[in-house]
Amino acid sequence: MKSIYPSNHKPQENKNLDNMMDEMEKMEFDMLISNCEMHILSTELSIEITEILKEMYMHPDTREKIKEINSKKLLYGLKNFAIANTKSRIQIPKAYFKKCILSALDQTELSTQYDVDTIINEMSNYEGG
Repeated sequence: MKSIYPSNHKPQENKNLDNMMDEMEKMEFDMLISNCEMHILSTELSIEITEILKEMYMHPDTREKIKEINSKKLLYGLKNFAIANTKSRIQIPKAYFKKCILSALDQTELSTQYDVDTIINEMSNYEGG
């Protein structure tokens, strides 16, 4: 799941986006990030995802949608990204991850559930079986 960027990528916060946010936006974005429970991810991955979500929050086309993010939807999008990245090399990982997040936000509770056959099939794929 740490495959959004190569390991030699040094995450840096985007100060331009920070400067574009007023105090209310910063508070709203901080609340959004706290709903994502980033502490369960590695520090590097958490920083990268936070910056990607910040870009999505600041973009007028995705701002309202990204306000619906929470830890379950974030992890669902991250899982879908990881599965796709395992099956093939993603050429533009940041853009693809954004699409995974938007897709996760469109999912209903039912669509995040799996049947037993699917779970067993995915487990056997990960175990090399």
